[in-house]
Amino acid sequence: MYHLLLIFFLIVPSLFANASSQNLNILIWSGTIDPKLIEKFQKETGIAVTVNLLDSDESIESKLLTGEAGFDIITPTLSPFYLRQMELGLFRPITVKEVPNLSLILPEIKEMFTSNGLSLENGVPLSWGSVGFVYNKEKIAAALGKDKLPINSWALIYNKKNIEKLSNCGVQLLDDPLEVFLSIYHYLGKGEEPWSKERIDALTDRLFDIFPYVKKFDSSADSIVSAIASEKYCVIQCFSGEAIKAIHTIEKQGKKSPYAYVEPVEGFSTWLDMIVIPKGATNPENAYKFINFLLDPKNAAINYQYSLQPATVKGFEKFLDPELRKKVKPFPIKHGRKTFGLNHLLDFRRTKRVSNAWLRLRLGIQ
Repeated sequence: MYHLLLIFFLIVPSLFANASSQNLNILIWSGTIDPKLIEKFQKETGIAVTVNLLDSDESIESKLLTGEAGFDIITPTLSPFYLRQMELGLFRPITVKEVPNLSLILPEIKEMFTSNGLSLENGVPLSWGSVGFVYNKEKIAAALGKDKLPINSWALIYNKKNIEKLSNCGVQLLDDPLEVFLSIYHYLGKGEEPWSKERIDALTDRLFDIFPYVKKFDSSADSIVSAIASEKYCVIQCFSGEAIKAIHTIEKQGKKSPYAYVEPVEGFSTWLDMIVIPKGATNPENAYKFINFLLDPKNAAINYQYSLQPATVKGFEKFLDPELRKKVKPFPIKHGRKTFGLNHLLDFRRTKRVSNAWLRLRLGIQ
């Protein structure tokens, strides 16, 4: 009997370990990874993937800080969230040994990291994009009349005279304090870093002037795509991925979209979605396999067809059809470096300052 019990206690834990080793629990943004690509990974590896959708960077940051995350992979935005979390040592290291396709990351993106004294050993950039706006030229022309149309400028939104005239056809801004503050910072030109108390107060005063004319604040990817597809407003501040996806969907139906996406001349933010393995991950080996799978250029091309967010690896474009290949733009290294530098300054104290200002703006408390 003793020997039977001994065998039982030796075998059962190994069975549970094997069961655990065939799982992967991931937390990603909606629309980031093609569900068919996840099915392909499961079929090729036998690893069962559980997908959870990320609602905000703030929510996952609080879980990471309290050790409650419970995920094998998460996809935080590079700045400021990943940068802060990396400095706190919340992620497992990732090297070419575990992820050979790490060597395929675009040199300009690698350079952006190394020039800021960072490596790719704590997280891998998965996709990138910009923050600008789409505009409906006909509706804007009707609203502004004979005035010169500043369609390539943040002045379309942040000039009070313009947004007042556009209020009837509708202006939608992101419900994202960091991106709204950065965009008006770019519009107003060079100056001290945007996160000082004096600068935030000045930017908040300017935003109070235009907020009454904003129809809606929304950062939901699905809502932004829907607003563009339904031609709801004449100007919509948005992330490039949602803009390109909505316009591409309209064009696939044989129609001409009335919208065009703009990266304003004064400057704009870039974003990088990172893919990281939290220190408390249960299945890190499976996480390495998944990251390597996503960085394979053929798989990156499959994912681009779904998300229309450019991959960060060399050579994925050659696996796209010619029409889609035309939509892939080079990484805007100049704007990437600037966004990286500005957001690297965002510690918890500065972030709280921005959040408080945003709350005042949304509640109308001057």
